[in-house]
Amino acid sequence: MVPNADFSQTRYLLRPKRERGVVLIITLIALTLLLLTTIALFRSANSSLLQVGSLGYQRDLNNQAELGIQAAIAQLKTGTLKAPATRYSDVKASNYSAVRLPASKFGVPDELLNSGSTYVNSTNKVNGSNNTTINYIIDRLCDSAMQGQASTINACAMMPPGPGSYGATAGQANNAAVGGVNLTIYRISVRVDGSKNSQIFVQTTIAL
Repeated sequence: MVPNADFSQTRYLLRPKRERGVVLIITLIALTLLLLTTIALFRSANSSLLQVGSLGYQRDLNNQAELGIQAAIAQLKTGTLKAPATRYSDVKASNYSAVRLPASKFGVPDELLNSGSTYVNSTNKVNGSNNTTINYIIDRLCDSAMQGQASTINACAMMPPGPGSYGATAGQANNAAVGGVNLTIYRISVRVDGSKNSQIFVQTTIAL
């Protein structure tokens, strides 16, 4: 043993090694937290992109449903269902029911929900873009297949003619208050089948 040796310098030289060990641990923890934060940000960004893409695709399906609505209106106004007498009975080849069809709690006809339905499997389909198929059903909102204006007035959903009604002429609109002809309401239901088993349903009504 060296007499009168001063070990304070030795103790002083050992301190930086312990401090470097603590700094290394803190650095590793900070890097780990930074990595986890980066992963969370990437996941959040991917989720946002998927949501935006899903909304855009849904909007496209809604736009294509308008093709089905226009096809149904064309059937009623200028097609095989133009004559009122034709609409007194079912015309399945034109996706038409003369009576109100049973519907789900959301108001969608069961025939449209059933992929094996005669209406859905008819040749009267609309081919949309991006491999979509558009099916539509027209049902007259009547409790029975009644014929003629007098017989349908109590059995069908009716509305007085007006400027905004399909099939209402200016004369009918002006004479509504003095016994003008009431119009029968028809419901148009559209189902759009897209890719990845996606589906949307759209409905509207018109009066003729």
